[in-house]
Amino acid sequence: MLSEPAEREPTLCIPRAFGPLQGCRKSFVLLLIGNKGWTERSIERVCSAAGYNQWLENGIADNSFEACFSQVESLLPKVFRALEKAATRKETLLDAQSYENLCRYCTMLKLSSPAAKAGAVAALTIQLNWEVENNKRSLLSFFEVPEEIVVGWRKERELDRRIILDCDNPTQFAFRVHYSRTCDVTFAEFLRCKWIIGISPFDLPISDLGLVPIHLTDLKAHQYFLPIGPRLLLEGVYYHDEKRNSREPQITSHFLSQVEAEVRFESICLSATAEILATHKDPKVREALARKQDPASAVVFNRVSNPTLITSSGMTNSDGGFRLRTVPSEEYVRFVHSFVTPEKQN
Repeated sequence: MLSEPAEREPTLCIPRAFGPLQGCRKSFVLLLIGNKGWTERSIERVCSAAGYNQWLENGIADNSFEACFSQVESLLPKVFRALEKAATRKETLLDAQSYENLCRYCTMLKLSSPAAKAGAVAALTIQLNWEVENNKRSLLSFFEVPEEIVVGWRKERELDRRIILDCDNPTQFAFRVHYSRTCDVTFAEFLRCKWIIGISPFDLPISDLGLVPIHLTDLKAHQYFLPIGPRLLLEGVYYHDEKRNSREPQITSHFLSQVEAEVRFESICLSATAEILATHKDPKVREALARKQDPASAVVFNRVSNPTLITSSGMTNSDGGFRLRTVPSEEYVRFVHSFVTPEKQN
């Protein structure tokens, strides 16, 4: 679907007219960029950016992704009502349509968040170099790179040169490539998650990621946090061992202890790239952020180097072309780190 650029301002992550801040005419937002502190905004203006999900090519805006996202969001009021009801029961089986819509929503949140878009550029770049080094072809075949070019790149590695992506809009280009290659498998993983609604003893904030992803190394699993109400947190766990995953659209409920809620509160805060949303000026948000550099912190997130670049990329015009070129290793590292950098370096 084509539309004019910046026709409206699609939200980045959270549902447009419902969800965690439903019923609130305004919300408080802690702006992380430049440590600007708290500001008050209407619900319609939080976590939004003009043309965030659009692809702008030769002055023509393709909003097909946003159109698909809107279709998924249109069914969310029913899904959220079912989840709120599930929080009052020990176990709930969602109907197939609601469950699939929930999993589709989580898929789109995970793959289109500011952190995911920045990470897509880095991941694409790193994978291309890995394939050249290890004589593999996945992205190389996707991009239809001739074998003789790959052989030449392999020789250039001996000269300490690496491949980077060169195009007008690497953020949106890499996002579209990454989404097309991973959306089906990501959706399948969410369908197999074990889902729990955690009931918190205090209000939880919302990260501008919407869905917070955490890798549980010890358990060999992925964990996800999605606030669905001020004191309701939807948690999903997907194990690498498929036998441990769910086969039913089942939701269980659990009262979070004070410690469990505090851990989740901190994870949500630390995941944010530029904004943290809350229904009031919660001092615990700043306390959580102050622990970001604490070596004892249990959760570590890569840092989006330039959040404004990511959120404004939908307004960057492109000619639709791209090329892959080799550069000295130092320039390769600078390119990757211009999008994401490790929050803690050993």
